[in-house]
Amino acid sequence: MRPRSLALVRTRRVRALTVSPTLACPSTLVTACRSRQPRVNPKTPKPSALGAFFAMPPRSKFVKVPHEKLFTSTPQPSMFGNPPNPVQDKRGWSALNWLTSKFHFSFAEYSSRNDSFGVLRVMNDDLVQPNRGFGEHGHANMEICTYVVDGELTHKDSLGTAETLGRGAIQFMTSGKGVRHSEHNLDGSKPLRFIQMWITPDAGGLVPNYGSHLTTKQDRLNRWCDAVGPVAGSGAHAGTAPVQIHADCVIRVAELEPGIALRL
Repeated sequence: MRPRSLALVRTRRVRALTVSPTLACPSTLVTACRSRQPRVNPKTPKPSALGAFFAMPPRSKFVKVPHEKLFTSTPQPSMFGNPPNPVQDKRGWSALNWLTSKFHFSFAEYSSRNDSFGVLRVMNDDLVQPNRGFGEHGHANMEICTYVVDGELTHKDSLGTAETLGRGAIQFMTSGKGVRHSEHNLDGSKPLRFIQMWITPDAGGLVPNYGSHLTTKQDRLNRWCDAVGPVAGSGAHAGTAPVQIHADCVIRVAELEPGIALRL
């Protein structure tokens, strides 16, 4: 049996726990967030609307979010420059639509009263079918982190970066003053699944930047593996993680074998 995949996101004062079972492979995503608002709230429009589905009871430490409570988005292929979904030859496809996205907070066509949790603004669980993806589009004033659960993610951006990342890789973009990028699954034989998180930075107007880090199976098997942390001066454990962002936020990942548990 394949180990389960987990990802832990922390800001300050742990307040919520979300759990998402698999879309494409036998893995489970677990996210815990500490509810701390950013020191500076950049003047940036909210990513058009989606909404979180849970309200946090007073003084609760964790909230488990059932997978069926997540909003499911299946946008038209043309929205991101894709050809129509195949009607007959669907080899390698695991769903009818090119994209199946599970939203935790307000985003795109989904709007609700909850649009963030502390500095965590977006958390989408995306399943992209073979030879499909997100055409070039822009971002500004967000720290964007993407964890590859399964498959291969091919990235290109206006900074001149081009790379393909596999299972266990973590990607980040400081969009700051503005950056354009595309993300695709160029594998014609199997889907790509990744978790994308948008985190509100400590300041607006930062210099755009991109980076990535590949964790090994040994790094994350039955243990928490540090993947993302704040840059020096931005919070606890600052300046120590392989990937560093401009926010008081920590992301850790793990893969658990049956019967194994980790302390949060």
